[in-house]
Amino acid sequence: MRTADRIKDALERRDLDGFIEEFDPDAVWLGIRQPDGSALDCRSRDEIKSVFDDQVAMGRSGRPEIVAETGDQLVVDMHPEPPEEAWPDLHHVLTVRAGKVVRMEDFVDRASALAALESS
Repeated sequence: MRTADRIKDALERRDLDGFIEEFDPDAVWLGIRQPDGSALDCRSRDEIKSVFDDQVAMGRSGRPEIVAETGDQLVVDMHPEPPEEAWPDLHHVLTVRAGKVVRMEDFVDRASALAALESS
Protein backbone atom coordinates (compact mmCIF):
# COMPACT_ATOMS: atom_id res chain seq x y z
CA MET A 1 0.00 0.00 0.00
CA ARG A 2 1.29 3.47 -0.89
CA THR A 3 2.18 5.92 1.88
CA ALA A 4 -0.58 8.28 0.69
CA ASP A 5 -3.11 5.44 0.97
CA ARG A 6 -1.96 4.56 4.49
CA ILE A 7 -2.18 8.22 5.50
CA LYS A 8 -5.65 8.51 3.96
CA ASP A 9 -6.76 5.37 5.79
CA ALA A 10 -5.42 6.62 9.13
CA LEU A 11 -7.03 10.03 8.63
CA GLU A 12 -10.39 8.54 7.67
CA ARG A 13 -10.32 6.38 10.81
CA ARG A 14 -9.13 9.37 12.87
CA ASP A 15 -6.22 7.20 13.96
CA LEU A 16 -3.70 9.76 15.21
CA ASP A 17 -1.10 7.12 16.10
CA GLY A 18 -1.44 5.55 12.65
CA PHE A 19 -1.03 8.97 11.04
CA ILE A 20 2.04 9.80 13.13
CA GLU A 21 3.56 6.39 12.34
CA GLU A 22 3.80 7.50 8.69
CA PHE A 23 6.29 10.22 9.67
CA ASP A 24 10.04 9.70 9.45
CA PRO A 25 11.70 9.86 12.91
CA ASP A 26 13.52 13.03 11.74
CA ALA A 27 10.49 14.68 10.11
CA VAL A 28 10.04 18.43 10.46
CA TRP A 29 6.86 20.47 10.90
CA LEU A 30 7.04 24.14 10.01
CA GLY A 31 4.20 26.30 11.27
CA ILE A 32 2.90 29.66 10.10
CA ARG A 33 4.97 32.63 11.22
CA GLN A 34 3.19 34.57 13.97
CA PRO A 35 3.08 38.39 14.04
CA ASP A 36 5.75 38.31 16.76
CA GLY A 37 8.04 36.31 14.46
CA SER A 38 7.69 32.99 16.27
CA ALA A 39 6.53 29.81 14.52
CA LEU A 40 5.97 26.17 15.33
CA ASP A 41 9.19 24.32 14.48
CA CYS A 42 9.18 20.61 15.27
CA ARG A 43 12.30 18.64 14.39
CA SER A 44 11.25 15.04 15.02
CA ARG A 45 8.28 12.69 14.85
CA ASP A 46 8.18 12.72 18.65
CA GLU A 47 7.90 16.52 18.75
CA ILE A 48 5.16 16.41 16.10
CA LYS A 49 3.25 13.79 18.09
CA SER A 50 3.61 15.90 21.22
CA VAL A 51 1.94 18.89 19.52
CA PHE A 52 -0.98 16.74 18.36
CA ASP A 53 -1.25 15.11 21.80
CA ASP A 54 -1.36 18.57 23.42
CA GLN A 55 -4.18 19.61 21.07
CA VAL A 56 -6.17 16.47 21.91
CA ALA A 57 -5.58 17.06 25.65
CA MET A 58 -7.07 20.56 25.22
CA GLY A 59 -10.20 19.00 23.73
CA ARG A 60 -9.42 19.83 20.12
CA SER A 61 -10.14 17.43 17.28
CA GLY A 62 -10.53 17.46 13.53
CA ARG A 63 -12.02 15.81 10.48
CA PRO A 64 -8.89 15.48 8.31
CA GLU A 65 -9.25 15.19 4.56
CA ILE A 66 -6.68 14.87 1.76
CA VAL A 67 -7.74 17.48 -0.78
CA ALA A 68 -4.88 17.22 -3.31
CA GLU A 69 -1.99 14.94 -4.15
CA THR A 70 1.04 15.07 -6.41
CA GLY A 71 3.75 12.46 -6.79
CA ASP A 72 5.35 13.16 -3.42
CA GLN A 73 3.12 15.73 -1.71
CA LEU A 74 -0.32 15.76 -0.11
CA VAL A 75 -2.48 18.69 0.91
CA VAL A 76 -4.46 17.95 4.06
CA ASP A 77 -7.34 20.04 5.37
CA MET A 78 -7.54 19.06 9.03
CA HIS A 79 -10.93 20.77 9.54
CA PRO A 80 -9.90 21.58 13.13
CA GLU A 81 -12.65 21.67 15.73
CA PRO A 82 -12.93 24.28 16.99
CA PRO A 83 -11.34 26.14 14.05
CA GLU A 84 -8.08 27.95 14.66
CA GLU A 85 -9.02 31.52 15.54
CA ALA A 86 -6.24 33.11 13.49
CA TRP A 87 -6.40 30.59 10.61
CA PRO A 88 -9.83 28.99 10.28
CA ASP A 89 -8.85 27.42 6.92
CA LEU A 90 -5.47 25.97 8.02
CA HIS A 91 -4.01 23.35 5.64
CA HIS A 92 -0.87 21.18 5.78
CA VAL A 93 1.37 20.15 2.90
CA LEU A 94 3.04 16.81 3.60
CA THR A 95 6.15 15.80 1.65
CA VAL A 96 6.90 12.08 1.33
CA ARG A 97 10.33 10.59 0.64
CA ALA A 98 11.27 6.90 0.74
CA GLY A 99 7.81 5.98 1.99
CA LYS A 100 7.67 8.35 4.99
CA VAL A 101 6.53 11.92 5.61
CA VAL A 102 9.69 13.99 5.98
CA ARG A 103 8.13 17.45 6.10
CA MET A 104 4.82 19.02 7.06
CA GLU A 105 4.28 22.72 6.45
CA ASP A 106 1.31 24.85 7.47
CA PHE A 107 -0.51 27.24 5.14
CA VAL A 108 -3.20 29.76 5.98
CA ASP A 109 -5.67 28.40 3.44
CA ARG A 110 -6.23 25.86 0.69
CA ALA A 111 -5.23 28.24 -2.09
CA SER A 112 -1.79 28.89 -0.61
CA ALA A 113 -1.24 25.18 0.06
CA LEU A 114 -2.19 24.28 -3.49
CA ALA A 115 0.07 27.06 -4.81
CA ALA A 116 2.94 25.52 -2.85
CA LEU A 117 2.36 22.24 -4.70
CA GLU A 118 2.52 24.02 -8.04
CA SER A 119 5.78 25.76 -7.16
CA SER A 120 7.65 22.63 -6.11
